[in-house]
Amino acid sequence: SFCHSVSVPLPRSPRIVMATDAADGWSVESIFLDTTTGYTYDDLIFLPGHVGFGVQEVDLTTEIVKGIELRNPVISSPMDTVTEVNMAISMALEGGLGIVHGDQPAEAQAKMVEKVKSFENGFILDPVCMKPTNTVGDVLKLKQERGFSTVMVTANGSLGDKLLGIVTSRDVDLEQEEHVELATVMTSDPVTKTEPTTLAAANELMQSAKVGKLPIVSDTGELLALITRNDLKRCKEYPLASRDANKQLLVGAAVPVGRVLEDGLDMARVEKLSEAGVDIVVLDSRNGDSGVQVELIKKIKSQFPKLPIIAGNVVTCGQAKALLDAGASALRVGMGASSVGTTSE
Repeated sequence: SFCHSVSVPLPRSPRIVMATDAADGWSVESIFLDTTTGYTYDDLIFLPGHVGFGVQEVDLTTEIVKGIELRNPVISSPMDTVTEVNMAISMALEGGLGIVHGDQPAEAQAKMVEKVKSFENGFILDPVCMKPTNTVGDVLKLKQERGFSTVMVTANGSLGDKLLGIVTSRDVDLEQEEHVELATVMTSDPVTKTEPTTLAAANELMQSAKVGKLPIVSDTGELLALITRNDLKRCKEYPLASRDANKQLLVGAAVPVGRVLEDGLDMARVEKLSEAGVDIVVLDSRNGDSGVQVELIKKIKSQFPKLPIIAGNVVTCGQAKALLDAGASALRVGMGASSVGTTSE
């Protein structure tokens, strides 16, 4: 760190001010090892030191839980209404992590998590599939409900079936008759890439073939995944974005301890979040030093052993140890009054 000392405009206890102190402020040791004086945030100002490097050389990469790194270690609060879909997407694209709030039904919260995970997929592992007998009207309904109209046409309308064709917006937007079957309007011989492959290889093929969608198939033609040009472009526009192993954006979700307690520690919310693909759950509680939170952590870990849990809040080593021993992956540290919360009071 280049902040090596602290300026104290108005010392609260008598000190002998030396010439070096007047020039460079008080050292951190001289302030925080003095147990007779207390300071508030407004009393202290960091003095910047000499900078001998450029911003481009700064690396803030931080492992927030085992196996999950953030390039910009900023995480939104799990409190009510702070983070929804757009906030979570924006934070992940910039290298942070959004925690979708839990002040809503579990189904709605899980739906938000799904939307974040599907925003930037890299390899889309669950593309929408339809049968050749589905209609243009089915695709238009999909576009109205989910905002896109790209559909993989497979033999039985399922992922893993033989790929027959692809339907995009250009195939259906000008079609006047909604009852027309997809077999009539689909591109029946789309450009594909055989598994295994990489994003780089897929991008090269999409550029040379001048296509915006690239189905990934097995060596016998079964559909396995989909890659889109828009997702590849976002990878370049947001190099610090927080992504999982499948190149999907990272997203967390709050689990309100009070609501779970009211439901008898029912795991329905956690189960829905896990099915939606959430990367981390954050236990939302004013005070982490409780038997309920310890029991909740143990229960989550027993049913979802690979799901990271951020617990808290805590302010002492004893409180921290109890939650870590129960299985917490990381902790929220600190309590204090604010304009909307008075936990410390």
